[in-house]
Amino acid sequence: MSGAKKKARSLTIDRSELKRVEEAFVLSESLGEGTHGDVFRAKEKATGAQFAMKRLNYDPKHERLAMREIKVLRKLRHPNIIHLANVWQDSKGKVVLQLELCRSDFGALLKASRMGGCSLIASLGAAQLKGYLLQIFTAVAFMHENNVIHRDLKPDNILLTHDNVVKITDFGLSREHVQEYHKYTRFMQTLWYRAPEMCMGFDDYTTKADVWSLGCLLGELIYGATMFKGSANSENPRDHDRSQLEKIYELCGTPHPPDWPVDKRQVVRETYKQPIARPFMDTLMKTRDRNRRKSYITNAALDLLDHCFVLLPDKRITCADALQHAYFKSEFPRAYEPWQMCKFRGTESHLNGNVNRKRKK
Repeated sequence: MSGAKKKARSLTIDRSELKRVEEAFVLSESLGEGTHGDVFRAKEKATGAQFAMKRLNYDPKHERLAMREIKVLRKLRHPNIIHLANVWQDSKGKVVLQLELCRSDFGALLKASRMGGCSLIASLGAAQLKGYLLQIFTAVAFMHENNVIHRDLKPDNILLTHDNVVKITDFGLSREHVQEYHKYTRFMQTLWYRAPEMCMGFDDYTTKADVWSLGCLLGELIYGATMFKGSANSENPRDHDRSQLEKIYELCGTPHPPDWPVDKRQVVRETYKQPIARPFMDTLMKTRDRNRRKSYITNAALDLLDHCFVLLPDKRITCADALQHAYFKSEFPRAYEPWQMCKFRGTESHLNGNVNRKRKK
């Protein structure tokens, strides 16, 4: 194992094989910032095709991280994972990833509103929202089948094309999950979507950490609000984790130390002062009764949330099992395929009301 680890650290990018991106593309406005890079819109000079260019801002001594991202993207070929078309370098020697261009991301859709104050997500309908979630869970299940942990699943990193195809992006924090050696960097994952085992400081987390993030995303889409809003005001990252755990425990109850591995029980005990019962389902059911968007918050949706928000990782549902859950498999309405969905036109805050929903023969 030590030999494999050493080999991974020696990976570097051979710039002599990379062509200059300015020779083939015209770079225009910024589209945002990823974990380790800036993203720009680019137009190919030869064809006029539009792409997203992600310029990686790694320090030269950490280029193995850039190589890791490239390696993962080349490995994960899936309709719902962003496609890496090519690798270039810019005039300053920075590595540039040529990615497919998407219209928007779920972070923007959650913030957007239509006329009358109705949120854009709320106007889509339960079948369309479920269709998006099915694509997301399918993509993450594919990652996990290929032993990859994303470690930064959140609305901003889930893109949407003009044709309503979901694309998971920003693999700057991703890692290949090796069963024999699974000690990973702490403080991964954006705070509000961080799994409790990561907040506790354990470095042997698994793909189940991504499942927790998917639960946060599911809850945010059906409720229209972030599930766990920990505070990041302190300069000490440990304070951020403690704040996040407090929010998690308020809904999910406190962990039961005897259920955890022996070497972790003391750390688990230290994360709370008094045990709290798990008020999860009762709390969310009461919230549903006060929420106008009841069509989203079904019993099956809450049950899937309940399975995602299990504190003990070993008992948390897997993505593969989630795809077999009643929410996706048997509950009505059934998830829409992309071609059945309403499409956006103009800005993200406008829906095309004249979409043909007629099923194909």
